[in-house]
Amino acid sequence: MPRRLLAVLLLLLWTMTTHGQSDTVTNALQSTALDSQQLQLVHALVSQYAPDGEAAIALLDGEHTHYLGARREAGRVVTVDNHDRAFAIGSISKVFTATLLANMVEDGRLRLTDRVETAYDFPFADSSSFTYQQLANHTAGLPRLPSNIGLTFIDPYHDYTPDKLEAYLRNELTLDAQGQSAYSNLGAGLLAYTLTHKLDSTTYAAALREYIFDPLGMDRSSDGPDSTRADLVQGYTIDGSQPAYWHFTDAMAGAGGIVSTPADMVRFLRAQCDTTDRILALTRTPTVELQGPQAVGLGWQILQPEPGRTVYWHNGAVGGYRAFAAVDVENALGVVVLTNVLLMGQEVDATGMQLLRSLGK
Repeated sequence: MPRRLLAVLLLLLWTMTTHGQSDTVTNALQSTALDSQQLQLVHALVSQYAPDGEAAIALLDGEHTHYLGARREAGRVVTVDNHDRAFAIGSISKVFTATLLANMVEDGRLRLTDRVETAYDFPFADSSSFTYQQLANHTAGLPRLPSNIGLTFIDPYHDYTPDKLEAYLRNELTLDAQGQSAYSNLGAGLLAYTLTHKLDSTTYAAALREYIFDPLGMDRSSDGPDSTRADLVQGYTIDGSQPAYWHFTDAMAGAGGIVSTPADMVRFLRAQCDTTDRILALTRTPTVELQGPQAVGLGWQILQPEPGRTVYWHNGAVGGYRAFAAVDVENALGVVVLTNVLLMGQEVDATGMQLLRSLGK
Protein backbone atom coordinates (compact mmCIF):
# COMPACT_ATOMS: atom_id res chain seq x y z
CA MET A 1 0.00 0.00 0.00
CA PRO A 2 1.43 3.45 -0.88
CA ARG A 3 2.54 5.30 2.24
CA ARG A 4 0.32 8.31 1.52
CA LEU A 5 -2.72 6.04 1.48
CA LEU A 6 -1.53 4.26 4.63
CA ALA A 7 -1.33 7.57 6.48
CA VAL A 8 -4.90 8.40 5.48
CA LEU A 9 -6.09 4.91 6.52
CA LEU A 10 -4.47 5.17 9.96
CA LEU A 11 -6.12 8.50 10.64
CA LEU A 12 -9.45 7.08 9.52
CA LEU A 13 -9.02 4.14 11.91
CA TRP A 14 -8.41 6.65 14.70
CA THR A 15 -11.59 8.58 14.03
CA MET A 16 -14.04 6.24 12.30
CA THR A 17 -17.13 4.67 13.82
CA THR A 18 -17.29 0.90 13.49
CA HIS A 19 -20.36 -0.77 12.05
CA GLY A 20 -21.01 -4.45 12.61
CA GLN A 21 -24.14 -6.54 12.99
CA SER A 22 -24.97 -4.89 16.29
CA ASP A 23 -28.52 -4.12 15.19
CA THR A 24 -29.38 -7.83 14.90
CA VAL A 25 -27.12 -9.33 17.59
CA THR A 26 -28.07 -8.69 21.21
CA ASN A 27 -25.48 -6.87 23.27
CA ALA A 28 -25.24 -8.83 26.54
CA LEU A 29 -21.84 -7.47 27.53
CA GLN A 30 -21.44 -6.43 31.14
CA SER A 31 -18.63 -4.39 32.67
CA THR A 32 -18.33 -1.89 35.48
CA ALA A 33 -14.98 -0.65 34.13
CA LEU A 34 -15.76 0.08 30.46
CA ASP A 35 -18.20 2.80 29.51
CA SER A 36 -21.13 2.36 27.12
CA GLN A 37 -19.17 3.64 24.11
CA GLN A 38 -16.33 1.19 24.74
CA LEU A 39 -18.76 -1.70 25.22
CA GLN A 40 -20.45 -0.81 21.94
CA LEU A 41 -17.11 -0.80 20.12
CA VAL A 42 -16.37 -4.33 21.35
CA HIS A 43 -19.90 -5.51 20.58
CA ALA A 44 -19.72 -4.13 17.03
CA LEU A 45 -16.53 -6.12 16.45
CA VAL A 46 -17.56 -9.45 17.96
CA SER A 47 -21.07 -9.38 16.49
CA GLN A 48 -19.43 -9.98 13.09
CA TYR A 49 -18.04 -13.33 14.23
CA ALA A 50 -19.54 -16.79 13.92
CA PRO A 51 -20.45 -18.53 17.21
CA ASP A 52 -17.42 -19.14 19.49
CA GLY A 53 -15.53 -16.20 18.00
CA GLU A 54 -14.24 -14.00 20.78
CA ALA A 55 -12.14 -10.97 21.61
CA ALA A 56 -10.01 -10.29 24.65
CA ILE A 57 -9.68 -6.60 25.46
CA ALA A 58 -7.25 -4.94 27.85
CA LEU A 59 -7.21 -1.22 28.53
CA LEU A 60 -4.25 0.40 30.28
CA ASP A 61 -5.39 3.67 31.85
CA GLY A 62 -2.67 5.16 34.00
CA GLU A 63 -2.19 2.92 37.01
CA HIS A 64 -5.37 0.98 36.25
CA THR A 65 -5.95 -1.97 33.93
CA HIS A 66 -9.39 -3.03 32.75
CA TYR A 67 -10.21 -6.32 31.02
CA LEU A 68 -13.19 -7.40 28.98
CA GLY A 69 -13.75 -10.71 27.25
CA ALA A 70 -16.51 -10.96 24.64
CA ARG A 71 -17.77 -14.09 22.86
CA ARG A 72 -20.30 -14.50 20.10
CA GLU A 73 -23.07 -16.92 20.87
CA ALA A 74 -26.22 -17.60 18.88
CA GLY A 75 -27.89 -14.22 18.51
CA ARG A 76 -25.90 -12.37 21.15
CA VAL A 77 -22.49 -11.27 22.41
CA VAL A 78 -21.76 -12.26 26.01
CA THR A 79 -19.07 -11.52 28.58
CA VAL A 80 -16.38 -14.15 29.24
CA ASP A 81 -13.19 -14.15 31.30
CA ASN A 82 -10.30 -14.63 28.89
CA HIS A 83 -7.72 -12.17 30.23
CA ASP A 84 -5.33 -15.04 31.00
CA ARG A 85 -6.07 -17.16 27.93
CA ALA A 86 -3.53 -17.41 25.12
CA PHE A 87 -3.89 -16.10 21.57
CA ALA A 88 -1.42 -16.05 18.69
CA ILE A 89 -0.31 -12.43 18.24
CA GLY A 90 1.20 -12.77 14.74
CA SER A 91 3.31 -9.85 13.57
CA ILE A 92 3.28 -8.10 16.95
CA SER A 93 6.12 -10.60 17.47
CA LYS A 94 8.24 -8.21 15.38
CA VAL A 95 8.25 -5.71 18.26
CA PHE A 96 9.63 -8.41 20.57
CA THR A 97 12.25 -9.34 17.97
CA ALA A 98 13.31 -5.69 17.78
CA THR A 99 13.48 -5.62 21.58
CA LEU A 100 16.02 -8.46 21.46
CA LEU A 101 18.03 -6.34 19.03
CA ALA A 102 17.83 -3.29 21.30
CA ASN A 103 18.99 -5.43 24.22
CA MET A 104 22.12 -6.48 22.32
CA VAL A 105 22.79 -2.89 21.28
CA GLU A 106 22.48 -1.56 24.81
CA ASP A 107 24.66 -4.44 26.03
CA GLY A 108 27.37 -3.36 23.60
CA ARG A 109 27.32 -6.59 21.62
CA LEU A 110 26.55 -4.87 18.31
CA ARG A 111 25.59 -1.57 16.73
CA LEU A 112 22.47 -0.85 14.73
CA THR A 113 24.69 0.05 11.80
CA ASP A 114 26.61 -3.24 11.82
CA ARG A 115 26.31 -5.30 8.64
CA VAL A 116 24.24 -8.45 8.98
CA GLU A 117 26.20 -10.49 6.42
CA THR A 118 29.34 -10.34 8.58
CA ALA A 119 27.68 -12.72 11.04
CA TYR A 120 27.69 -15.46 8.37
CA ASP A 121 30.54 -17.60 7.07
CA PHE A 122 29.41 -17.21 3.45
CA PRO A 123 28.68 -14.21 1.23
CA PHE A 124 25.09 -13.24 0.54
CA ALA A 125 23.88 -13.64 -3.05
CA ASP A 126 24.31 -10.65 -5.35
CA SER A 127 26.78 -9.16 -2.81
CA SER A 128 23.75 -8.05 -0.79
CA SER A 129 24.42 -5.96 2.30
CA PHE A 130 22.21 -4.34 4.93
CA THR A 131 22.22 -3.38 8.60
CA TYR A 132 20.38 -4.63 11.66
CA GLN A 133 18.47 -1.36 11.83
CA GLN A 134 17.31 -1.83 8.25
CA LEU A 135 15.94 -5.26 9.12
CA ALA A 136 14.09 -3.84 12.13
CA ASN A 137 12.52 -0.89 10.28
CA HIS A 138 11.80 -2.62 6.94
CA THR A 139 14.23 -0.60 4.82
CA ALA A 140 16.72 -3.37 3.93
CA GLY A 141 15.23 -3.81 0.46
CA LEU A 142 14.13 -7.37 1.17
CA PRO A 143 10.94 -8.85 -0.31
CA ARG A 144 8.01 -9.62 1.94
CA LEU A 145 8.83 -13.34 1.80
CA PRO A 146 11.75 -15.43 0.49
CA SER A 147 11.37 -16.82 -3.00
CA ASN A 148 12.01 -20.41 -1.87
CA ILE A 149 9.26 -20.65 0.74
CA GLY A 150 6.63 -22.43 -1.39
CA LEU A 151 3.92 -20.50 0.41
CA THR A 152 0.41 -21.85 0.99
CA PHE A 153 -2.20 -20.45 3.35
CA ILE A 154 -2.39 -23.73 5.31
CA ASP A 155 0.34 -23.57 7.99
CA PRO A 156 2.58 -21.69 5.53
CA TYR A 157 5.80 -21.44 7.55
CA HIS A 158 5.97 -24.87 9.23
CA ASP A 159 8.61 -26.38 6.94
CA TYR A 160 10.64 -23.26 6.22
CA THR A 161 13.76 -24.29 8.11
CA PRO A 162 17.03 -22.49 8.88
CA ASP A 163 18.70 -24.56 6.14
CA LYS A 164 16.23 -23.16 3.61
CA LEU A 165 16.78 -19.63 4.88
CA GLU A 166 20.55 -19.94 4.55
CA ALA A 167 20.19 -21.46 1.08
CA TYR A 168 18.10 -18.45 0.11
CA LEU A 169 20.73 -16.07 1.45
CA ARG A 170 23.46 -17.88 -0.49
CA ASN A 171 21.71 -18.36 -3.80
CA GLU A 172 18.53 -16.33 -4.30
CA LEU A 173 18.69 -13.14 -2.24
CA THR A 174 18.14 -9.92 -4.18
CA LEU A 175 17.40 -6.43 -2.90
CA ASP A 176 15.10 -3.78 -4.31
CA ALA A 177 14.73 -0.10 -3.39
CA GLN A 178 16.94 -0.33 -0.32
CA GLY A 179 16.35 2.58 2.03
CA GLN A 180 12.65 2.79 1.24
CA SER A 181 10.11 1.33 3.64
CA ALA A 182 8.76 -2.03 2.43
CA TYR A 183 7.22 -4.37 4.99
CA SER A 184 9.10 -7.67 5.17
CA ASN A 185 8.30 -10.81 7.14
CA LEU A 186 11.56 -12.18 5.80
CA GLY A 187 13.48 -9.31 7.36
CA ALA A 188 12.05 -9.89 10.83
CA GLY A 189 12.62 -13.64 10.60
CA LEU A 190 16.20 -13.10 9.46
CA LEU A 191 16.80 -10.59 12.25
CA ALA A 192 15.71 -13.01 14.96
CA TYR A 193 17.59 -15.92 13.41
CA THR A 194 20.83 -13.94 13.12
CA LEU A 195 20.64 -12.56 16.67
CA THR A 196 19.98 -15.93 18.27
CA HIS A 197 21.82 -18.43 16.07
CA LYS A 198 24.75 -16.41 14.70
CA LEU A 199 25.58 -13.74 17.27
CA ASP A 200 24.55 -16.08 20.06
CA SER A 201 24.09 -19.83 20.35
CA THR A 202 20.53 -20.02 21.60
CA THR A 203 16.98 -20.22 20.24
CA TYR A 204 14.37 -17.55 19.68
CA ALA A 205 12.23 -19.08 22.44
CA ALA A 206 15.09 -19.09 24.95
CA ALA A 207 16.15 -15.53 24.11
CA LEU A 208 12.59 -14.24 24.55
CA ARG A 209 12.36 -15.98 27.90
CA GLU A 210 15.71 -14.69 29.17
CA TYR A 211 15.61 -11.10 27.97
CA ILE A 212 11.91 -10.18 27.86
CA PHE A 213 9.39 -12.64 29.27
CA ASP A 214 11.08 -13.48 32.59
CA PRO A 215 12.19 -9.91 33.42
CA LEU A 216 8.69 -8.56 32.75
CA GLY A 217 6.83 -11.43 34.44
CA MET A 218 5.25 -12.57 31.17
CA ASP A 219 4.95 -16.14 32.40
CA ARG A 220 2.21 -17.20 30.00
CA SER A 221 3.89 -15.98 26.81
CA SER A 222 6.07 -18.11 24.56
CA ASP A 223 7.39 -18.65 21.08
CA GLY A 224 4.14 -20.35 20.07
CA PRO A 225 4.58 -24.01 20.89
CA ASP A 226 1.73 -25.81 19.14
CA SER A 227 -2.04 -26.06 19.04
CA THR A 228 -2.09 -28.48 22.01
CA ARG A 229 -1.25 -25.70 24.48
CA ALA A 230 -3.91 -25.99 27.18
CA ASP A 231 -4.78 -22.33 27.52
CA LEU A 232 -4.70 -21.55 23.78
CA VAL A 233 -8.06 -20.27 22.53
CA GLN A 234 -9.14 -22.16 19.40
CA GLY A 235 -8.79 -20.07 16.27
CA TYR A 236 -11.48 -19.66 13.60
CA THR A 237 -12.12 -18.14 10.22
CA ILE A 238 -14.89 -15.58 9.79
CA ASP A 239 -17.30 -18.32 8.68
CA GLY A 240 -16.65 -20.40 11.81
CA SER A 241 -14.35 -23.09 10.39
CA GLN A 242 -11.15 -24.08 12.19
CA PRO A 243 -8.01 -23.34 10.14
CA ALA A 244 -4.69 -25.07 10.64
CA TYR A 245 -2.57 -23.58 13.41
CA TRP A 246 0.51 -21.81 12.04
CA HIS A 247 3.84 -23.25 13.22
CA PHE A 248 7.18 -21.44 12.83
CA THR A 249 10.74 -22.69 12.84
CA ASP A 250 13.48 -20.34 14.03
CA ALA A 251 13.97 -19.24 10.42
CA MET A 252 10.77 -17.16 10.53
CA ALA A 253 9.58 -17.21 14.17
CA GLY A 254 10.71 -13.63 14.70
CA ALA A 255 8.14 -12.48 12.16
CA GLY A 256 5.06 -13.93 13.83
CA GLY A 257 5.52 -16.89 16.16
CA ILE A 258 4.62 -15.58 19.62
CA VAL A 259 1.62 -16.65 21.69
CA SER A 260 0.56 -14.37 24.57
CA THR A 261 -2.30 -13.35 26.82
CA PRO A 262 -4.00 -9.99 27.41
CA ALA A 263 -2.52 -9.84 30.92
CA ASP A 264 1.01 -10.48 29.65
CA MET A 265 0.64 -7.98 26.83
CA VAL A 266 -0.40 -5.35 29.39
CA ARG A 267 2.83 -6.08 31.26
CA PHE A 268 4.73 -5.37 28.05
CA LEU A 269 2.84 -2.13 27.34
CA ARG A 270 3.16 -0.95 30.93
CA ALA A 271 6.92 -1.52 30.74
CA GLN A 272 6.98 0.86 27.75
CA CYS A 273 5.68 3.61 30.03
CA ASP A 274 8.86 3.43 32.11
CA THR A 275 10.78 6.04 30.14
CA THR A 276 14.00 5.24 32.05
CA ASP A 277 14.20 1.82 30.36
CA ARG A 278 16.85 2.47 27.71
CA ILE A 279 16.23 -0.79 25.84
CA LEU A 280 12.52 -0.20 25.32
CA ALA A 281 13.07 3.49 24.62
CA LEU A 282 15.45 2.54 21.82
CA THR A 283 12.75 0.47 20.12
CA ARG A 284 10.43 3.49 20.14
CA THR A 285 13.00 5.91 18.70
CA PRO A 286 12.01 6.86 15.13
CA THR A 287 14.50 5.48 12.63
CA VAL A 288 12.71 6.32 9.39
CA GLU A 289 10.17 9.07 8.75
CA LEU A 290 7.26 8.29 6.46
CA GLN A 291 4.70 10.47 4.72
CA GLY A 292 2.10 12.04 6.93
CA PRO A 293 2.05 11.73 10.72
CA GLN A 294 3.85 8.37 10.83
CA ALA A 295 7.27 6.87 11.31
CA VAL A 296 8.88 3.53 12.15
CA GLY A 297 11.05 2.80 15.17
CA LEU A 298 12.59 -0.61 15.76
CA GLY A 299 9.61 -2.90 15.28
CA TRP A 300 7.06 -0.30 16.40
CA GLN A 301 4.91 1.63 13.95
CA ILE A 302 4.56 5.23 15.14
CA LEU A 303 1.54 7.46 14.57
CA GLN A 304 0.79 11.02 15.67
CA PRO A 305 -2.97 11.14 15.09
CA GLU A 306 -3.52 14.49 16.81
CA PRO A 307 -1.44 17.15 18.58
CA GLY A 308 0.03 15.93 21.84
CA ARG A 309 -0.45 12.22 21.18
CA THR A 310 2.10 9.74 19.89
CA VAL A 311 0.91 6.17 19.46
CA TYR A 312 3.28 3.20 19.17
CA TRP A 313 1.40 0.30 17.65
CA HIS A 314 1.53 -2.95 15.75
CA ASN A 315 -0.96 -5.50 14.53
CA GLY A 316 -0.77 -9.17 13.67
CA ALA A 317 -2.61 -11.86 11.71
CA VAL A 318 -1.98 -15.60 11.51
CA GLY A 319 -4.25 -18.56 10.87
CA GLY A 320 -7.30 -18.19 13.12
CA TYR A 321 -6.14 -15.06 14.98
CA ARG A 322 -5.88 -11.32 14.61
CA ALA A 323 -4.30 -8.98 17.15
CA PHE A 324 -3.62 -5.32 17.85
CA ALA A 325 -1.57 -3.55 20.52
CA ALA A 326 -0.86 0.15 21.00
CA VAL A 327 0.53 2.40 23.70
CA ASP A 328 0.57 6.16 24.29
CA VAL A 329 3.65 6.36 26.52
CA GLU A 330 3.40 10.04 27.44
CA ASN A 331 -0.14 9.64 28.78
CA ALA A 332 0.31 6.07 30.11
CA LEU A 333 -2.55 4.73 27.99
CA GLY A 334 -2.67 1.47 26.08
CA VAL A 335 -4.91 -1.09 24.46
CA VAL A 336 -4.68 -4.77 23.58
CA VAL A 337 -7.17 -6.52 21.31
CA LEU A 338 -6.60 -10.25 20.84
CA THR A 339 -9.10 -12.24 18.79
CA ASN A 340 -9.52 -15.84 17.73
CA VAL A 341 -10.94 -14.95 14.32
CA LEU A 342 -8.85 -14.04 11.29
CA LEU A 343 -10.64 -11.01 9.89
CA MET A 344 -8.96 -9.81 6.69
CA GLY A 345 -10.21 -6.23 6.95
CA GLN A 346 -9.27 -3.43 9.36
CA GLU A 347 -11.98 -4.04 11.96
CA VAL A 348 -9.64 -5.15 14.76
CA ASP A 349 -7.20 -2.28 14.16
CA ALA A 350 -10.07 0.22 14.03
CA THR A 351 -11.54 -1.10 17.28
CA GLY A 352 -8.15 -0.89 18.98
CA MET A 353 -7.46 2.63 17.75
CA GLN A 354 -10.89 3.85 18.81
CA LEU A 355 -10.59 2.26 22.25
CA LEU A 356 -7.25 3.99 22.73
CA ARG A 357 -8.71 7.29 21.56
CA SER A 358 -11.57 6.87 24.06
CA LEU A 359 -9.06 6.64 26.91
CA GLY A 360 -7.67 10.06 26.10
CA LYS A 361 -10.96 11.90 26.53
